[in-house]
Amino acid sequence: MLITGMILVSSAHADEGGVSFWLPGQYGSLAAVAPSPGFAVSTMSYYYGGNAGRDRPLNRGGGRSFGVDTDYFAQLIVPTYTLDTAFLGARPSFSIAFAPSWNRTSAEVGLGALSARRSDELAGFGDMYPTAQLFWEQGVNNWMAYVTGDIPVGRYDPARLANLGIGHAAVGVGGSYT
Repeated sequence: MLITGMILVSSAHADEGGVSFWLPGQYGSLAAVAPSPGFAVSTMSYYYGGNAGRDRPLNRGGGRSFGVDTDYFAQLIVPTYTLDTAFLGARPSFSIAFAPSWNRTSAEVGLGALSARRSDELAGFGDMYPTAQLFWEQGVNNWMAYVTGDIPVGRYDPARLANLGIGHAAVGVGGSYT
């Protein structure tokens, strides 16, 4: 059976300034194995450091930045509740992730002996990420489907170099087999 659907949206947004809605490694090995019923809290430290040289322009907000250097740290905290009942033959689990975060970004433009440097630093909370998951199990086979989103409560300003959110809501769906 083929099921199709259409969602009307006012506009679509690519990743803002290179900030992804998806966290690399968010789902890894054994992601489809159902958690134990009850309440749990997981934490994960996430650090990113990167740069782009003066010869590579990056669009940031309404302007362009050159020679960008950035460091970002977040301590993700994910309270989760997994029900001990079945829904559609699966075990449901619900979570919401939030992250105290810090970002420092600088940009430098140079033309011969002339150069200008701009730096920005920000600490606070990033966006919130609710997730609903369904876990199915049959012997050694496990399947998981999820819907997740981004609630844009983190500090975001397209005119700043440093930000703690992506500046708009987002929704994603996916699945996994283990």
